[in-house]
Amino acid sequence: MSALDKVTTAQAAKELNTTVLNVQESLIQGQMPIGYAQKRRKSSRYNYIIYRGLLDAYKEKIELGQLFDLNQGEEVSNR
Repeated sequence: MSALDKVTTAQAAKELNTTVLNVQESLIQGQMPIGYAQKRRKSSRYNYIIYRGLLDAYKEKIELGQLFDLNQGEEVSNR
């Protein structure tokens, strides 16, 4: 598996133990460094690009307690 492999929002949500909507909103707002949301031309819809390497790195930071809780928007410590 390559770091540039793409992951669906559903798969990312499952791996992060959150909802698809939460992943989508976080990408739109630039709060989750696992990829990006690109607004479609002449539409209110977005395309979501998530990279395997960035998702895996983000999950490692969560495991180390270096990020906020995705469901609550609060900083979390695993200590």
